[in-house]
Amino acid sequence: MDAAALAGNAHLSGTIDYVTAFDAIHDQTRPLDALKGVLSLLKPDGLFSMVDIAAGSYLSDNKDHPMGTFLYTVSLMHCLPVGLVDGGMGLGMMWGRQRAVEMLHEAGFTRVDISEIPDDPFNLHFMCRI
Repeated sequence: MDAAALAGNAHLSGTIDYVTAFDAIHDQTRPLDALKGVLSLLKPDGLFSMVDIAAGSYLSDNKDHPMGTFLYTVSLMHCLPVGLVDGGMGLGMMWGRQRAVEMLHEAGFTRVDISEIPDDPFNLHFMCRI
């Protein structure tokens, strides 16, 4: 199913303990709806583990990023076009930590803990709770 269409599904609501998303939310045409859909799946003590790009939300945050040029190029050539399909939001992979946390809270997650991932310089782990 489309994650952006899950929020209204009474059959699946509150049935899942743990949901994961790996470098995927930034590619969604309706990322906020997808996050709300994930939230709707979770049991009251459920967890959402989101792995996404380790970058800031502003160009100035990333000017010294060792992979910045490469990541912006991939975002421009792949992630943005995918996210713009059917009038989508078009976040792109460089949506950044600040925007990710803002959207997670807007979707309804009340606690978001962010950690670096050992041996993975590309990504951060966002552990989200209701």
